[in-house]
Amino acid sequence: MIYFLEFLKGASWAFLLFGALYYFNIYENSIFHLCIGAIPGFFMLIISFLLLENYELKESLKSKEK
Repeated sequence: MIYFLEFLKGASWAFLLFGALYYFNIYENSIFHLCIGAIPGFFMLIISFLLLENYELKESLKSKEK
């Protein structure tokens, strides 16, 4: 489970960085590339961090109960 969440975090960084790269450098401030790249990447990054922290918190609570 934790490997999938780490993969999701890395994929969201890629969306974010490539979307920002296309927005600022290649297509001269293309809002289209910002919308399909950086904005979903940012939201995926937030969600993956929250899921990862939630998973780690649940695992630490399970280990404290034992």
